[in-house]
Amino acid sequence: MKLTYPGPLEAVSIPSLGLTVKRGGSADVPDEAAPQLLEQGWLDGDEVPTTIDEVKAWVGDDPARATVALAAEQAGKDRKTLVDWLSGLIDTNPADQATNEGA
Repeated sequence: MKLTYPGPLEAVSIPSLGLTVKRGGSADVPDEAAPQLLEQGWLDGDEVPTTIDEVKAWVGDDPARATVALAAEQAGKDRKTLVDWLSGLIDTNPADQATNEGA
């Protein structure tokens, strides 16, 4: 099964599977290992869309998905408007906004 590592670390190593995966990167993992990785926040690698509208719909306001999409976009088509949108979503910190709104 193809899974994508969304972060937060720059990369993770899974010695028992012989894998090192960078944030936003994908890897083929044995079916028996997939459920545990999915529980840890990994994403089904086949879920990541390709058109700008599909990417935006898939990401929504989820910074983890934005991180995955950004890494894929920068490694692939590298569309400036999409990269800027994804970067802005990742850089947004809701906790800071809530603090500022209450002030």
